[in-house]
Formats: sequence, C-alpha cells, structure tokens
Amino acid sequence: MPVLRPADLVEIAEQGEVMAIHPMQQRAVKFRRGTFLLAVSSLQPATDASGH
Repeated sequence: MPVLRPADLVEIAEQGEVMAIHPMQQRAVKFRRGTFLLAVSSLQPATDASGH
C-alpha cells in the first residue's frame, strides 16, 4: 500500500540515483534520506559542472 511522505524529505534540486525502472513510467530513485517511487515526468537529467 502506498504511503504519503512528508514534503521535506527531498529538496527541489537534490540529485538522486535511479535504482530501478518500474511499470507505468515510474522510477525508484535513491536520495540521501531514502528511496522513493517517482513519476518520470517529475524527473530531469542531471548535468555535470561543465553544463553537459
């Protein structure tokens, strides 16, 4: 059963690591305070320091 998480667990610009690909355009993403299931539409690719 899904559990709602507090809004302050993940910062807006915090970078995470995709740990698993799930059906229905969802990804399990690991952040410093836990791993969460997020919709692909709410994610964006990270860029390195040179902007690539």
